[in-house]
Parts: sequence; structure tokens; C-alpha cells
Amino acid sequence: MKKVFILISILVISLVLTGCNGDVTRSLRQDGFSVNDSKFKCNLLNLDGKEAKEENTSENIKFLVGDYAIGESGNIYQLSYDKLFSNDMNCKKVAKIPTKAVFDESYILGEDGKYYYLNAQDGDTVVQFSEMPQEDENYQKLSLFFTGDVKKAVTVNSNINSYYVLKDDGSIYNYVLTKDEQSKTFFVKSDNVQFTSNSYDGKIIDFYYAGDSTTTFFRTPTSIYRNLIGNEEECSKYVDVPCEYEIGVDTTLTENLDRIVIYNGKKLFTDYGRIFTLES
Repeated sequence: MKKVFILISILVISLVLTGCNGDVTRSLRQDGFSVNDSKFKCNLLNLDGKEAKEENTSENIKFLVGDYAIGESGNIYQLSYDKLFSNDMNCKKVAKIPTKAVFDESYILGEDGKYYYLNAQDGDTVVQFSEMPQEDENYQKLSLFFTGDVKKAVTVNSNINSYYVLKDDGSIYNYVLTKDEQSKTFFVKSDNVQFTSNSYDGKIIDFYYAGDSTTTFFRTPTSIYRNLIGNEEECSKYVDVPCEYEIGVDTTLTENLDRIVIYNGKKLFTDYGRIFTLES
């Protein structure tokens, strides 16, 4: 009788969890996300939303950048959202760089204060995951804003060397660089605060910026703010009506914050193994 009771209890709990997961999936789909057909398989990463324990072989994701996940230990994992790798998982370890911050999908600031290439560049003349030499023309620019207490940086406008930089104080700064044509060196023209915790419900702990796009978001410990379309009905119906974007609380993402393992503006990992992609 005791075994039967245990089996029934397990079945009831499973049904409840399945129902809850289904509710989350439906909510995210209604919020503009599509879901992968198959469950994401990767026991190298902690994807159940719980803190990884020392005895576990999996680790928490610190950064999700393009097709790579960087763990808290600095391990870098390549991700595949469709086919499996030869290890029968959707992820595989490809490098290790203890990481302080990331810039776009291009550069890593290591805990050692050095810069590393996250992706191969310039026609594959740069070795992926290698250290950036000071002779690289980008080294001096990065040293002006991608250093110290930075957590993340993105390019706002490459034509005028404008960058958004999230720092440990929870604010995002707009760094604009200019070049001295005589010395051929860059210097900081301005570094004004662009977004602060005063505008939201706490310190900004993560963000992504893509201008007038729904992938632009800001995250605090308790909420996710996202670029939302204020006139969606009109701009989706009429070709001559441009969409109007405004930052606001995404109630769906905020209400399901405890079910989100990692979110980077484009991809969203849930604690029940499903990967969602924001539809453009």
C-alpha cells in the first residue's frame, strides 16, 4: 500500500509539473517566442534553475553569447540547437577562459585583465579564443571602456564609436570615443550615464541593446524590461505605419522569472529543458 501511495504521489507531482511547464510554454509563445521541437540535452550545464553544487559536474551559465555559453568556471561551451554533437549532447566544451565580461559576440575580458577573441575574425586570420595582442587596432579602443568594473558592453553605433557599458554599480554608461588624427590614438570623448537603477526597480544586472528592436532588454533582480511595440496592431497591418517601440516591463517574462535559467534577448533557456527563440 505504501509503494502504491508513493507511485501515485510521484504521478500527481509529474502531472502538476507538466501542466505548469505547459502554461509557461503557452505564455512565452503568446509573448512572441517560438520553442524548439526537441528538448535541449546538455548535462555539462546546470539547466534546472537550481544552484549547482560542488559535487555536480554541471555548472551555472554566466554568459550566453551567440552559439556559446560561458560557465561560471570559465569553461566555454559550443551549443547546437538542432543536431547533437558526437558526445550525444547539444553542447560541448571547446575552451576555458575565466571571464569577467563580454563585448558583443566578439570579445572576452578575462579575469586576468586580458582580452580574448570569442570568434574568429578577419577572414580567419585570428585564432578563436586566443589572447588579443596589443598590436591589434581594437586593443586600444577596448582598453578605454572595456576594463575595470565592466560587466558587459555592446556596440551602439560603430560609425561614431559609441558603446553601452554595464558596470558593477548597476548603471549603463554611453562611452563615445574619438580619434586624434595626428597621433592615430583614441581617447574618451564622453562617458555619460545612459540608464540607471532609478529608472527601474533595482540595479541593472544584464542587458542587450539593438536599437528599435524587441531584442533590446534590461534585467533587474526582480523584473525584465523589454522593447515593446506600442502600436503593434497598426504597424503590423499597414505598410506605411512604422512600429513605435518603448521600454516597459515584460509581464510574461517577469512573472516566469523563476523559470528562466538564462536570457540574452534572443534565446531563452527554461528550467525544464526547452529553448525559446524570440521571433523577429
